[in-house]
Amino acid sequence: MIIFYLIIMIIIIDIIIRILTDTNNFIELPKKIIHNKKIVLCISGILSEEYITTLKTIKKYIIDIYDTDVFYNFDKSNNYDINIINNILNPKMYEYKDYDNKMKISNNFNKNYFNMCARLIDCNNLKIEYEKKNNFSYDIVIRIRPDIYFKDSLNILNIKDDTIYMHQTLYLPIINGTLFGVCDQYFYCTNNIANKLLNNNLFNSINNIDKNCLYNEYIFYYYIKSYNLKIEKVYSSSLLYKLCNFNLYKLIKYLYEKKFNLLCFL
Repeated sequence: MIIFYLIIMIIIIDIIIRILTDTNNFIELPKKIIHNKKIVLCISGILSEEYITTLKTIKKYIIDIYDTDVFYNFDKSNNYDINIINNILNPKMYEYKDYDNKMKISNNFNKNYFNMCARLIDCNNLKIEYEKKNNFSYDIVIRIRPDIYFKDSLNILNIKDDTIYMHQTLYLPIINGTLFGVCDQYFYCTNNIANKLLNNNLFNSINNIDKNCLYNEYIFYYYIKSYNLKIEKVYSSSLLYKLCNFNLYKLIKYLYEKKFNLLCFL
């Protein structure tokens, strides 16, 4: 319970600081960037109640600016309209799946990580299938969760083939007060790195972690490091539509009008 209140206090303090120091509350309209890269956007995860709102911001600030192809993997549900989703995203390929977790996993947090891994892999496999059918390869892969509300774009063109670029995160003290973790809400990298990471080896990372680990950020961090890849943190004024599944809609809607750096602690 103490940890719960500490997290809430950190969020509130961060919000207050950013609101007080924000001198530019107006968002410039994004401009389409001319480039010669083949860029793909892979969206995977569970849709939020406000999926239309979040997907429209992804289209505005990522798809339209970089003219990306889109692939997605979402959960099965009767609570959203597939036609609306496809009209927004115009995907090359997509799938709706729920996963029957047959692995022996120690806790619910890592079960969630299993589902995240499965969606990452399957969405990347859609991309690979499309590449093979059309005899080409993408240059850059962007992966985003569908419940992220974007307020600006990402500078993705000048990237290195030994680095994965991830959102700044609120690190969690996992073991002996040591700070670890990466934010799994979005990242981008070369196609080579995406194919290296997003395959069945990702499932093995679940079995190789400390059984006391409760956080996806910790597991994914060590999986990336196992490939000797560098991790570079990037900034974007993005926001989870729900934080920790708490009913903070009034606060979040207010924050949409302010510059706010997502605190990733799920």
